[in-house]
Formats: sequence, structure tokens, C-alpha cells
Amino acid sequence: MANSVLGGKLAFVTGAGSGIGRAVCQVLAREGAKVIATDKDEKSAQKTLSLLKSLSATSQHLHLPLDVSRSEEVYSVVKSAIEHFSVPPTIVVNCAGITRDNFLLKLDEDSFQQVIDVNLKRKYDSDYIKFGFTAIEVIKEVRPQCVICTMVLINEALKPAKLERHLKTVHHNLSDQLTENIAGKLENLKKMKRDKTGQRHELSEKALAASFEGTFLVTQTIARALVEANITGGSIINLASIVGRTGNIGQCSYAASKAAIEAFTKTTAKELGTFGIRCNAVVPGFIHTPMTDAVPDKVKEKFRANIALRRFGKAEEVAEVIAFLASDKSSYVNGASIEVIGG
Repeated sequence: MANSVLGGKLAFVTGAGSGIGRAVCQVLAREGAKVIATDKDEKSAQKTLSLLKSLSATSQHLHLPLDVSRSEEVYSVVKSAIEHFSVPPTIVVNCAGITRDNFLLKLDEDSFQQVIDVNLKRKYDSDYIKFGFTAIEVIKEVRPQCVICTMVLINEALKPAKLERHLKTVHHNLSDQLTENIAGKLENLKKMKRDKTGQRHELSEKALAASFEGTFLVTQTIARALVEANITGGSIINLASIVGRTGNIGQCSYAASKAAIEAFTKTTAKELGTFGIRCNAVVPGFIHTPMTDAVPDKVKEKFRANIALRRFGKAEEVAEVIAFLASDKSSYVNGASIEVIGG
């Protein structure tokens, strides 16, 4: 497989247990890549692994259970994968996603949030954000004309020492006692347990900062590993959807999450390009998968009538485009969103 398109490359695929994710694993393995197949359903991921072993000459594939909406799992699984192969993956394909379809007027908050959590999670803690704005008010008392970046306070809340250095450097006339007090409170927030009630906190208008997980977290974790190892040539492919561009009745949460993924992809492409890492999105239309199989036949026919090729796509057809973006054949493609919609 040394002379194959992806020979010698290591790929990390989420949502690999079925549909497009499984097809991606199969195509990447066929092209010579070693594949780390991850999925929330470990049995499904294991089945994918069995298929890979029958498709490729290499047996160096791996399956790992992963719920991308849980940050601790993402860190742990990526770390395990890197330790297993001794190098970080240079191909990342974010396929994990769910949908909870319902009309806007009937959609409950939990269903909406579940889709955002998995597809592109916005995760926040009300006390965490509240403290950020409290810190701003404290600083304003000392420097009424000060305009401080909210994102710095929120993003650095898990790094109290770094925030303290920021405050002393940028706001050097603040007393040592004040900066230490702010950093100390942030350290306490770090140790706070998560809200056990399971209730969703409402994000206020003033809260400008939120931490994306899911697609974001997997991308960030592996990108950091690549940069730290000084490895170039990485390719990150995110699975968006045509619904994120056109909208679709009953899919407001799904459409919102997929539109966000495209915007995220374009931004990360600009940031990571400096390190020789490309980031692109694939935008499928109606594809035959377990997720779309649940759509009523009458609805399917309406969709089919609007497709120029008059048929639905196959998961393998999307996977082929992803394999192209993962390969050196697309070495100058960065920040692109490629539609696979049949016209």
C-alpha cells in the first residue's frame, strides 16, 4: 500500500459505526490509510473494524468508543490513539451527527440542544460565564475607560496563571492583589462540579463567549497534537449538509448545527493553514443512510423530484470526495465546501 493514494497515512473518523462514517472508513482503508474508527456505539464501530480488515492489506486499524459530546472522552480517546500509533493522525473526518426533527413551534429545548451537542456543541456553565462579566466589572472599577476582551476572560478561565499574566501585562496598573484574587476565583471555578440537575442554562445576551465541542473539540485536540509534533500535511474534513444552506421544514436545529460547521471550517482553514493543515467541508444532499431511511416515503419522493439526477446519493459517493480531500491530490484545496447533492 506504500504507493496507494493514502499509503502510510493515519485517519481518525468519528461517527464511523454506520452511514457515511462507515463508508469513509472503508474508502480510506481501501486507499491505504490506517483507520481509527470511533463511534458512540462500540459494537457498530467494531463491526466497521471487521469490514476494514477484509478490505485492506494492513491490519493496523483500530476501533474506539467515543461520544463526541463529552470532552473528557475526546481527550482520552485521542490520547489513546496517539499512544497506540506513536503519532497523531494526519487525516481527521468529523462525521458524528444526529438529528431530532420537529417543527419549530413544537421542538423542545432538550432535543434542540442534543443536536447542537453532537453536531457542533455549544457548552457553557452559567457560573463560568457569569464570573467573566464579574471580572470585567471589577476591572472597570479600577479602569473606567478599559475595554477588555470577554473572550480572553472566558477562554482563559481554565488557565488561571495565564490569565493572571495577561492581566498584569495588558492591565499593568492593576494591583497584584486584584489579579491574584481574580485568578484565585477562576481556580475555584475550575474545581466546581458540574450542575447535577441536568437543566440547561440560558445564555444571556451579554455572554459573547462559548466553547464549541464535538466537531470543534476533535479538530482542536488533533490539530494541537500535529502542531506540537511539527507535522505538516494534515487534512481535516467536516461533514456539513445542504440543509445548513437551504433550511428544511422540521430541521431547524440540524440546519443550524450544519451551517455552523461550514463557518467553523472556513475559519479553521485560515488559522491552521499557517501550520500546513488544511480544513475543508463536504456538503451532502439526500444520501441513503440509516438516518435518512427513517424519512417517510412521500417525503422522499418530494426530495427526489427536486434532484437533477433523480436519485438519492450513496454514502460511498460522499466518502470518495472525502478521500480526495484527505489526499495530496487536493493539496491546494483549503477552506472549501464541496457539495455532493446530485444537482
